[in-house]
Amino acid sequence: MLGGRVGVLTSRTLDTYAGILGACWSGASYVPINVKLPAARLANVVARGKLEALVVDETGANRLEQLESDLLPQRIFGPITTGRKKGGNGGLMLQGLNPVPEPVTVSADHCAYVMFTSGTTGLPKVGLIGHIIPAPLTLVPTSMERWGYKYTRVEMGNGSMIDHIAHLKNQLGIPRNKSFSFWEMSLASVLLLRSRLKESGNEVLTINYIDSDNEEQEFARIKEFAPEILALSTTFILSPSQLNYVARLIRKHLPDTFVVAGGQHISTELANLNDKQQRAYLKATRLDGFINDAQGEASLVKLTRLHPARLAEVPNLLWRQPSGEIVINPRQAEANDLNATINLSGIREGSVVHLRTARGCAFHCSFCSYPASGGTWSLANVESAIAQLRLAKEAGAGAVIFTDDTFNVPKERFDHLLDRMIEAGINLPWYSFLRCQFVDAALVEKMRRSGCRGVLLGIESGADSVLSNMNKGAKVEHYRRGIQWLKNAGITSVGSFLIGFPGETAETVSQTEEFISNAGLDFFYLQLFYYLHHAPVHQVASKFGLTGGGLLWSHTTMDWQEASVRLDQIFRKLGSRCLHQDYNLWEVAFLENRGFDRDRIAQYRAMINRMALARLDSAPDPSGNHKHACAIHFFHYNFCRIHQTLRVTPAMQAGIVDRVWEIEDMVKLCDSK
Repeated sequence: MLGGRVGVLTSRTLDTYAGILGACWSGASYVPINVKLPAARLANVVARGKLEALVVDETGANRLEQLESDLLPQRIFGPITTGRKKGGNGGLMLQGLNPVPEPVTVSADHCAYVMFTSGTTGLPKVGLIGHIIPAPLTLVPTSMERWGYKYTRVEMGNGSMIDHIAHLKNQLGIPRNKSFSFWEMSLASVLLLRSRLKESGNEVLTINYIDSDNEEQEFARIKEFAPEILALSTTFILSPSQLNYVARLIRKHLPDTFVVAGGQHISTELANLNDKQQRAYLKATRLDGFINDAQGEASLVKLTRLHPARLAEVPNLLWRQPSGEIVINPRQAEANDLNATINLSGIREGSVVHLRTARGCAFHCSFCSYPASGGTWSLANVESAIAQLRLAKEAGAGAVIFTDDTFNVPKERFDHLLDRMIEAGINLPWYSFLRCQFVDAALVEKMRRSGCRGVLLGIESGADSVLSNMNKGAKVEHYRRGIQWLKNAGITSVGSFLIGFPGETAETVSQTEEFISNAGLDFFYLQLFYYLHHAPVHQVASKFGLTGGGLLWSHTTMDWQEASVRLDQIFRKLGSRCLHQDYNLWEVAFLENRGFDRDRIAQYRAMINRMALARLDSAPDPSGNHKHACAIHFFHYNFCRIHQTLRVTPAMQAGIVDRVWEIEDMVKLCDSK
């Protein structure tokens, strides 16, 4: 036992003295542990104490039942009469104390005891970053990037392009070092992780977002806090190239901090990679770990308990050893309690808070991969949702965005929740996704009374034939009725439309254009169909003659080039009310929270869209060049896309390259030519 630590988890009994003397006699250091500690604190001390053995009396043995067995040392000693205890420790056998013939000789500098005082947690400090914008707010793009940014950035006179909200910030005369960002809202992932880490005893610094305006000051805050672990949420990271950009930025400022990433991008991306590819992805990012779970908060908490010596015991963790070897720990799918409240203390007064009352999605739209990656659809009960809303109001929230993918499903639960919000007098403005086929006029009026200010409608098409192909479970008439009810109630409606899905034709695009023009939407946004090979549509690709991947696809009735042209045509005719395709309803919520009314938001969007239209009319459209388009598709298919059968790219299989190429590699190659 020489040099080890022995925990003494006892009440004020002779066993305490026996444990302390026994530890000293055997040459160990003893760690006194208060038997009355709260369960989370007790688990932290046991984990961080790095115990080789534990001495308990009857009271201490009972407390072991509250601890996970993998936190406990293999040797646990107690009175012979204690016997076998059943419960949370899995029926661990407590051993009797055995005499040691002679005391072990130790040196004068030997550690006698380790004390966890009331002011220490015994846990590493954790920094949390909700999102890092994966590009400067203002940049000079390549020719291909310029085409890709045509609906998310506007041209400046010097050849640069700027983000829409950043341009508005400049127009309003807000200094660069002052916050005016869509991302300043309190994001759900950050709120949840911060709450769970604080419950576990960690000291936590929250950074809601980092962009090129606040980069220096936010990283300075992180450095001053000096976290042992930095956790990055990837909920809004859309590609490996974006994660690589973010990782490089972190390493520029924090070269030695242990950085772990988790969230939607990580769990979705890793689900489509084999072990070798997962290791290569983590290695390429230069991060220290990935948490591979759609939820992941329990794994992060355990990581903070076991870092750095016992990382092999953290479920769902891919991590880099000091030698550089990448280790993949066993998977253990999480099913965390949706009804557990989230501590919202410390949020910015008046901020928009993201909350979730459900996990997963009840529907299986053909173009969407989220039902598969988001886990089983599950619902919080209504009373826990009301309790969370009360906490948001008490914390000073100015508005709430419900991030549930289907907030008004089931209809009966939604109706009951609205009743309780009205009865409880919550009186917070709120926004959500909405399924029009599950509302009626009376329910929409109740939404208004409960505080609803705006909804996002995933309409996707104005043609019933395309909606059927998408497996939307709704018809155009559902949306027409729903939009009218929303307009009558004074609730802002934002419609989402997807151009080019299999079955799309010139006629169905015309039907979508007519719908946008006449249905009464306040705002809308347009996106090209993005072909995901892990979405349900891939299973029926042959039915539609669907080939390619990502934005470069074709099917029997349309290809990406034609879809791009037709999207531009709709924008030219109706674009004044078009929103940023990534910000959409959340942009409306942010601006209303900042004091904009609907008319002022409409004026801002009309200004932005006039700038986008001017560039659209003056710039050549690369989608019209068929030869170049085919070259892009060929390159992406062979160098950037992992083949499902080969499990590598065709170029890697042929020995031409040794890694998966990113879009930015293709861009650099094109620019060099």
